[in-house]
Amino acid sequence: MNGKAETCIENPICRSGLQMTVLAIKPIRVAESAWRALVAWSEWRRQCRHLGQLDDQILRDIGVTRAQARREARRWLR
Repeated sequence: MNGKAETCIENPICRSGLQMTVLAIKPIRVAESAWRALVAWSEWRRQCRHLGQLDDQILRDIGVTRAQARREARRWLR
């Protein structure tokens, strides 16, 4: 090790007196990033489903056709 992996990184955990190595924090950041992506995808899917349930008047107001709304409601990926 070059000593860098054993240094305390400035974060709330370190300030509380606990020390974590860079090697221990990296998987936490990866997991946190994956969780945030999953939450964002889940919200996007909820909005797509909601778009598919809007009535024609509201769709006209926002400039979306019924076909576009259906297509978006069926999408699983961005």
